[in-house]
Amino acid sequence: MNHHLVDLKIAPRVIWAFSTQKVEERSQWKAITISKREREFGCLRSSSLPAGPISASSSSFQSFEDYIKLKMEIEIDLCEFPPFRLEGWKGTHTKEDKNRQEMFSLFYGLWKYMFSKTEFHVLILGIDKAGKTTLLEKLKSVYSNLEGLSPDRIVPTVGLNIGRIEVSGTKLVFWDLGGQPGLRSIWEKYYEEAHAVIFVIDAACPSRFEDSKSALEKVLRHEDLQGAPLLILANKQDLAESVSSEELARYLDLKKLDERVYMFEAVSSYDGLGIKEGVEWLVEAMARSKRTEMLRARTGATGPASA
Repeated sequence: MNHHLVDLKIAPRVIWAFSTQKVEERSQWKAITISKREREFGCLRSSSLPAGPISASSSSFQSFEDYIKLKMEIEIDLCEFPPFRLEGWKGTHTKEDKNRQEMFSLFYGLWKYMFSKTEFHVLILGIDKAGKTTLLEKLKSVYSNLEGLSPDRIVPTVGLNIGRIEVSGTKLVFWDLGGQPGLRSIWEKYYEEAHAVIFVIDAACPSRFEDSKSALEKVLRHEDLQGAPLLILANKQDLAESVSSEELARYLDLKKLDERVYMFEAVSSYDGLGIKEGVEWLVEAMARSKRTEMLRARTGATGPASA
């Protein structure tokens, strides 16, 4: 396997992931990956995936969750959101090539400044069965012409769901991640590129409040989310057994978050209660956030847009 253009830290995982797939499937996936990089990064990048099957040892994974975690890591590193930052093309350039590239970058930056809309990446986190995917589907139906899945058709997320909406000229890309204990280690793979976090709690299940609180505290301690606005949603307010938002706020001890930009909102992903208020606050918070400025500077974006 040629590692010339492969991130060396993921090369072993690439070999493993493609050990059980058919050759034609690998070739098709590789073509999609290269095309995506050409389109989104303006340069050719080949992952040089192995041409034939490579046997994986029985110790490569112990469970289906391990396989899903590995698959997600590879998608993050190679192809899927959030896009990793690439260095410049490492091949040989003539002077004319460099001039054309600089001119393209200049005009692309000007076009982006004038015509592109602000785009924010928002993580939807929370333990399993909190209603994260139901929230995402409700957001789609509230803010777009797309009809979201009905709650009875939604299954637990094993991996990643992506949703896009537009709020007052601002584009939001949501990354809804599975909340099962074995999948929470994947969350941090998305922290660095996220502008904000929505943390969903099932307010109708007090027996799992401690698990939600522990997961939330771990998220907030991570340095890659420094300065990220936080929207905490006390979900399932449509259910009679749901505790009050005041009681849940006391349990979570939200006073500890005084130094962080956050909002605590009682919502229902089922009927839409409180969702618009929370999202509109989040858009304003991200627009004012120093983290947005930091992400924009790091990616070299120009003008008001962050993407």
